[in-house]
Amino acid sequence: MLRHGLHSNSISMSTLVALAIIAAKLTAQSIHTTDPTPGYSPNAIRAVSVDYSKNTLTISIDLSDRDHVTAISLAGVPLTLIQPPKHHSIIAAIPPSSHFAPGTYLLEVSAGKSPWFTFTAKFDVVYGSVGPQGPIGPQGPQGQQGPAGPSGPMGSAGPTGPQGPPGPGAISVLDANNNVLGTLMGLAGGPSPYFQPNGVIIYKNGYFVSLEFSGKFPVAFETGGHIFWTGTACSGTGYLIAPGVGFVTGTKIVLYSGQANALYVPSGTTASVTSTLLPSISSGEGGGAPDGTNPDGSSTCGATAGGEYGGWLLSPFDAASALGWSLSGNPLNVAGPIKFQ
Repeated sequence: MLRHGLHSNSISMSTLVALAIIAAKLTAQSIHTTDPTPGYSPNAIRAVSVDYSKNTLTISIDLSDRDHVTAISLAGVPLTLIQPPKHHSIIAAIPPSSHFAPGTYLLEVSAGKSPWFTFTAKFDVVYGSVGPQGPIGPQGPQGQQGPAGPSGPMGSAGPTGPQGPPGPGAISVLDANNNVLGTLMGLAGGPSPYFQPNGVIIYKNGYFVSLEFSGKFPVAFETGGHIFWTGTACSGTGYLIAPGVGFVTGTKIVLYSGQANALYVPSGTTASVTSTLLPSISSGEGGGAPDGTNPDGSSTCGATAGGEYGGWLLSPFDAASALGWSLSGNPLNVAGPIKFQ
């Protein structure tokens, strides 16, 4: 009975040992597959640095502190582990008896969390100094032209170009130095039969300019025109006189004041502007008389009688920037006499 009992106990113990071994294997596999270390990636050596003074390798590898290194070799030569896995890094010593010539050698690291599961990571290690850079190789053949790319978006409009030359049949007006002043539009005269033409109307860059044959400017665009001023002696703010309120004139008509010796245009942001009731006027400017006693470009100034007047406010005009004209003198003028071609 006792022997039978011992025999039964022996069978039970064997069974228990076998079951324990199987359970241990399953447990080890379960730990590796279901509880991976964060950042753990088998078969991944990230970098290797060589300390030639200590003859060691520092290996950055995806190992956790729970992994066990079972073997390290360089070109088949076993290495000694002197620092186990720590912060994904291990250190191995090269045997003093090993003499590696400069070159590239295969590093192999075998590790795992249990004796039943290991892996081997491999890495090519450059051992020894790096040689000088080689010469630049010959240029390769030109590759084939690639396909045309898609059309780009439309760009913004460019600035307005300069005015082109007059077309066939147009007459150009030139100064005495053969500088083109613009295109001839017609003769300039006065508001009555007594003021005969003494100049021309020139068009350039969108502006109309009245110019006498001598190269000087008539006051207020035409012989017999008038400019009113808010100050005495033709000073202050200037206005082109109108027949009344509500009359329209263009803002691209260039006018001359002999008293200010300057050019003006009717003030406005649109193509034309309507005359308004003027403020208090103190003086007025007029051009040469019909009898020709006043030379070209001259004007007279006198006090005005009280009353209400209509007119257009004048703004200064720069002929150099707007027209490209070179002006000088008093009275203001281009090099004259003007000529045509």
